[in-house]
Amino acid sequence: MAPSHSAAQAGIDVRGLTIHANGIRQYYLEAGSGPPVVLHGFPETNYAWRHQIPALATRYRVIAPDLRGYGDTEKPWPI
Repeated sequence: MAPSHSAAQAGIDVRGLTIHANGIRQYYLEAGSGPPVVLHGFPETNYAWRHQIPALATRYRVIAPDLRGYGDTEKPWPI
């Protein structure tokens, strides 16, 4: 996912990353530094947080995952 317009305006570097854990490929966005804040909801992708990430990333390490089976995260088999 490309950084949102608000992230680009604020000069915030939003990185799209992938990790392999629990037998699936999990995609998430990461921005900022400091104490971690994980943004998630059900059922949602990280896109739902596109406006909050830039504001929070000025003070925190923001992690916004795509939940299992949504967005660019794989779903566990056999679901």
